[in-house]
Amino acid sequence: LDDLNAMHQRLHDRLAELGGQIDAIFFCPHSPEEQCACRKPRPGLLLSVRDRFGVAASDLLVIGDSLRDLESAWVAGVAAVLVLTGKGSRTLAEHRERLGETAVYRDLAAAADAILGVA
Repeated sequence: LDDLNAMHQRLHDRLAELGGQIDAIFFCPHSPEEQCACRKPRPGLLLSVRDRFGVAASDLLVIGDSLRDLESAWVAGVAAVLVLTGKGSRTLAEHRERLGETAVYRDLAAAADAILGVA
């Protein structure tokens, strides 16, 4: 938890240097054996985001590299895109049929550009 908090603090600091901010970071602290509602592919974490910010699930977006990321979004009624970095290429190769019309981008930067309409 200390390492995770340090990583999050670095994200906050680096983004602040660029004039940005992070409003919240959500994560599941539970082990798989605990069978909690917030551990992917269950939708609890995304539902917490929705509730905290008072937005509709249709106003959220998940960018992920694993099928579990996408499944969590789909169950919560949230749009999802796949990035090919990390586990993304393997996810695409192994689960292409399950992905349906899911948008796929080479990396987070390409996904952000497309979402912001700068690409």
